[in-house]
Amino acid sequence: DVRWIPKGQKGAGNLTVFNNGESRGWSSVDELSLPVTAIGFSKIPVRKPWGPTKASWTYSASDKRSFFSGHISGANRLPNGNTLIAAGEQGRIFEVTLAGKTVWEHQVPKERLGNTTKAPRGPPKGPPRGQRGGRGGPGQGGLWRAYRYTEEHSGIQALLGDKK
Repeated sequence: DVRWIPKGQKGAGNLTVFNNGESRGWSSVDELSLPVTAIGFSKIPVRKPWGPTKASWTYSASDKRSFFSGHISGANRLPNGNTLIAAGEQGRIFEVTLAGKTVWEHQVPKERLGNTTKAPRGPPKGPPRGQRGGRGGPGQGGLWRAYRYTEEHSGIQALLGDKK
């Protein structure tokens, strides 16, 4: 799950990436600063690496193996500078500061997640006939990503109506 950090937010113009960490056994959320010039991206060199050699910011759990989601998951930078993380396989949604401190978290009840066993290796296969979703998708359990909306969001305002 790769996302641009919007203008006006901490790290604007960088990317946030939910790195599943399948081969290392623990996940992280990384912020990458891509090499750009005043007029746009720098020229990509032929047969040489291009891009950052390390993340400009990373979140991982102090006990690395306690934060792992081998597929489906997401992260995005919030206007307050914190990062919202959805660990898909566990159904855990939480917000962390740039210092890595967890501000709040929510655990989706396991019965709501359905079957969250890891999908088999290899290319994704389509869903069984008559079902929507594919590998790790709807119908197979898990949590793709999460969004945080403020009270000022038009959808929240519509729900609140006269209840304010």
